[in-house]
Amino acid sequence: MKQRLPKQRDHRQTNTVIDLNGPWAFQLDPDGALGPESELKDTINVPGTWQGQGFGEPRTQLRADYQGKTWYQRRVELPSAPGAGKFTLELGTVLRRASVYVNGKHVGDSDRICVPVRFDITAAATPNAENVISVMVDNLAPSGKPFVPGKFTDTKFWDVSDPYGAFNGVNNWGGLTRGVRLITSEGSPVVIPDIRPDFDNRCVHVGEHTNVVILDAGGNEVGCGDRRIDLPDMRPWTPDDPYLYTALIDDQLTVRIGMRSFTSRSNVLLLNHRPYYLRGYSVGRGDPIMGGMQVSKDFYLDQFTKAKAMGFNYGRWHSMPLPAEAFEAADEMGFLIQSELPNVFTPFFMPLIERSHDELEQYLLEHRHHPSLLAFCFGNEFNIERDFETVQQRQAFLDAVQSLYDLGKRTAPDTFIMANCGYPVYPTDLMSMSYGFVDDRPCVRHESGSYRETLPPVHLIENFTGVITAEKLEAKKKWIEERGLEQLWPRLHRDSIRMQFVTRKRHFETTRLMRNMSGYQYWQFADSPPDPYM
Repeated sequence: MKQRLPKQRDHRQTNTVIDLNGPWAFQLDPDGALGPESELKDTINVPGTWQGQGFGEPRTQLRADYQGKTWYQRRVELPSAPGAGKFTLELGTVLRRASVYVNGKHVGDSDRICVPVRFDITAAATPNAENVISVMVDNLAPSGKPFVPGKFTDTKFWDVSDPYGAFNGVNNWGGLTRGVRLITSEGSPVVIPDIRPDFDNRCVHVGEHTNVVILDAGGNEVGCGDRRIDLPDMRPWTPDDPYLYTALIDDQLTVRIGMRSFTSRSNVLLLNHRPYYLRGYSVGRGDPIMGGMQVSKDFYLDQFTKAKAMGFNYGRWHSMPLPAEAFEAADEMGFLIQSELPNVFTPFFMPLIERSHDELEQYLLEHRHHPSLLAFCFGNEFNIERDFETVQQRQAFLDAVQSLYDLGKRTAPDTFIMANCGYPVYPTDLMSMSYGFVDDRPCVRHESGSYRETLPPVHLIENFTGVITAEKLEAKKKWIEERGLEQLWPRLHRDSIRMQFVTRKRHFETTRLMRNMSGYQYWQFADSPPDPYM
């Protein structure tokens, strides 16, 4: 076989790509006085939250916080567009709403927070000249209510006008939180390739692409075609052997894929038609240094390396839609991911159902080719009996779940679609339950481990160098000092770790003896203090 090493591009790139990460002009705009052509006085780095870079005032356990309108601005020299080419501006993700202008002309708005947003800016752009890109970002909810930690202990305080998930549980983060790039493409804007590995038939199905070549891990051509590409010597992808192929489209776009199949038989989970047990952990916090969610591939490579060394093969991100960098790392490492819409509890589901349809479809289109994507979930702990008072309300909720499930299966038929994580709600491909089990779906134990924690690790106070302060640990340290326990505390803390290990061991052993379960989600795997309202 001849070797055809692909160009170093991913499925979001084609032709010329201009990376717009780095410093941007920036300014807070609490009074709404600025516009797309205003001169901005500050500088901020993209990607990242503005709170994590010191913009705002101290509040609760945050060194800086601001909620409202801001402006970003970047000047960029554009090349000539090839032929009848297009210029596409891609914002990785935005918290929470963006209005985009090019040379003062409005080119579009977005309120998506889970997926990249792309704008065709061809009509507003000037080739072979400097162009001014301005983005207004507003993180206030449509209701205009600022996020107030501690107000979420009673459902009457929920502001359900915007999605809310664990990644923004400590605070309402704001900013261009993933990369920004400008893409030139020939003839049409950037599209997401339709590539579907078919494990059972040892082939790869492709969409509207006329020239697709499949390369093995060494860069050797092993198949080509335009609709179905057979791989008679297919090597499966598994967490123990995460073998990746590359689909090379029109000699320019590359998509890495893995040949694997997740199915079920009654309540047994099957990977490539063999029973498979999920040894999982949960993540239920944002990033304590930068705020929001990490978007570094190296960060996830490090986390998955540590997790696999501890025996985990699977992670569940509580009401968090993970970025592409996490999937890229998981594909390579052989780690399974359950990602979720930012619906932290039932009250958010019905008011945001239209948004959920849009975000779900776009998210699956972006990530369905990743072999590490085990499951995508609609949110956390949808308790029908508790949260809906009438039969009609419950039925409307179940109808909405059915509609969302059907969309998910149409968009990503090879991904497990989950109604929620925590309660038995149908339809679902994988059941996550706090207690009990069902016979007709694989079940995993939801947030298992009884929330066991050690005594406060006050020696870690100096590690809190980012946007979140050690306020809670400082209070614990003061309590220790007032009682004269400074000398004894290190020993007490070490003993509490030993006790935690003993109870964890018993928990894992007991859980593994549950023959009706296909796995567990240990709570939790995080590097952050509890949310303010916990």
